[in-house]
Amino acid sequence: MVSGLLFSGKSFAGGGPDNFGYTWLDSNDPGGPTYNWIDIKAKTGATQVKLLSDDNTKGPFSIPFNFHYYWYDVKQFWVGSNGYVIFNNGQMSHPFPAIPSSAQPNDFLAVMECDLNFDGATNTGECYYWFNAAKDTLIVSWLNAPFYDSVDPNQYQGSNSFQVIMSTVDSSITYQYLDQQGSYMNATNFMTIGIENVSGNVGLQHSYGTYPQTSYAIKYYYPRNTSYQVKDAATMWSDNQESGALFLPWKGANRTLTAGIKNTGNVKLTPFNVNGKVIKGAASLVVTSTMTSDTLNPAASQQLSFQNKFIPSSPGSYKFITTTQLTGDMVASNNSMTQEILVVDTTPNSMILGYTDNTSEGQGLSWTGGNGGAGIYIKPPFYPVKVTKLRFFIVGNMLASTFDGKVFDDDGINGSAGTMIDSVRPANPPADGTGAWEEVTLNNPFYVNSGGFYVSWMMDGSNIMLGQDQTAPFSNRTHEVLGNSWAIYRSRETEDLMISAVVERSNVGINENSFANLIGDFYPNPSSTQVSLNYTLDKNSTVNVKLIDVQGRVISNEIFKSQAAGNNKLDIQVENLNAGMYFCEISTNGKIATKKFTVVK
Repeated sequence: MVSGLLFSGKSFAGGGPDNFGYTWLDSNDPGGPTYNWIDIKAKTGATQVKLLSDDNTKGPFSIPFNFHYYWYDVKQFWVGSNGYVIFNNGQMSHPFPAIPSSAQPNDFLAVMECDLNFDGATNTGECYYWFNAAKDTLIVSWLNAPFYDSVDPNQYQGSNSFQVIMSTVDSSITYQYLDQQGSYMNATNFMTIGIENVSGNVGLQHSYGTYPQTSYAIKYYYPRNTSYQVKDAATMWSDNQESGALFLPWKGANRTLTAGIKNTGNVKLTPFNVNGKVIKGAASLVVTSTMTSDTLNPAASQQLSFQNKFIPSSPGSYKFITTTQLTGDMVASNNSMTQEILVVDTTPNSMILGYTDNTSEGQGLSWTGGNGGAGIYIKPPFYPVKVTKLRFFIVGNMLASTFDGKVFDDDGINGSAGTMIDSVRPANPPADGTGAWEEVTLNNPFYVNSGGFYVSWMMDGSNIMLGQDQTAPFSNRTHEVLGNSWAIYRSRETEDLMISAVVERSNVGINENSFANLIGDFYPNPSSTQVSLNYTLDKNSTVNVKLIDVQGRVISNEIFKSQAAGNNKLDIQVENLNAGMYFCEISTNGKIATKKFTVVK
């Protein structure tokens, strides 16, 4: 058993302790772990992590036990295609930082953190996770995962098989390396192995820029005792879990400012002040409000609603900033969180929705190989709107390449990009030059009655470059699209990608919130035969049901008289409908709701 930096009176070859007390030994050290690869793919209950791609994560997946990590428990995890497990929704891509680093994301296990690629028709890379019968051990295995390689015709080469074992029996973390073949094309900042805590100020690195041995194990030992005390209050989000940018209508309803805070230290925090403020432009204070937190035990969180509301009285760009003001706070980097608010003049019939100031400061985003992409998420300031055009700022196109502009519904898992609504290619490749907006008109303009939509820019050739707006605030709504897989954009905290959409006012549909407490969602959704939803009437009523396609065409309009008060069910046969997305508008007693469903074939 490890008990500090000494073993049998001599310094051992392992590492640590870090500030918290973690140490590690490997299978070459006296008293270290024995390498013992566990083939979880063949075990009952093993779950494949599907749709891993190039530079993305999948999750969250629940842990059926509280795993003690540093001074807190983790209960869910995401799996990164680049060889890491992370305990929050973050994305890590080359170049990989040394550990520890306060730069986000934090709170992860870098098992073999390097640029791996799961894309390609002949790619044999797989990933699985498995819990044992006692529900005290989690294993995640990456199998035959190759390195990304821009020169190789398949864009990958080599093979790597490795795993992490998280055991709640002793709170240990073990990395095992079965096989390692090939090498990454870039010898700089390409490989990190280690662990890092939630704030990034504590971590223990095993190695950096070095390939692991094969038939090799590393075990991280939780400290028997630790005197390390952390007094830290963090702002976790402003307005929404991602602190994602928000469009609001000019002269619209006053908005309550909400935020989430957390005790990310390991000592109880007595009540402390938290400030929420909105600034317009560079420094014009619009509203400020301060409230006192509850007493927070370690790992406890609290949602706050500030008393003073934001009044969208003039169009423009605003910043909503939440800041914890704990005396003696040890980690300043997580005290504040900023959300961008864009107040839109909604009086014109047509308006542009995007997160850019129309000036590109970067050299331009362009993926090696000429087949990557990027995207943004847009949630309109009001409903309904008709989406008619997509816009992309092209800063360079030396080889006269073209691109595809695509738009997707947000009906994927957890509101991700799901059903593709349209794809358009410019009639002529955009010219190489100083930068200009390339606007494409959709073949199938569509209506948005609730939620939002995704717009992507997909390269079709090398050296075409998308504009990068590097002037704060940033939307946190940007994504990278590699191998047809969407992931959080690796630089979303420091820039916005110059993509936008043109929307128009429409008389089709009504904001679903007006009826949201009385009506459910369609199920099963998607479907090829029938969709249903449940709704409640407070009295005997007439119900009007209108079915609308994405072009706004009314497919059917039925009136159901004398519907009984109480719980009711609506069934719609869809086997004769074409595949795609549809809206169902339901009205009764002056209330209207719009719900969407998808037909598959």
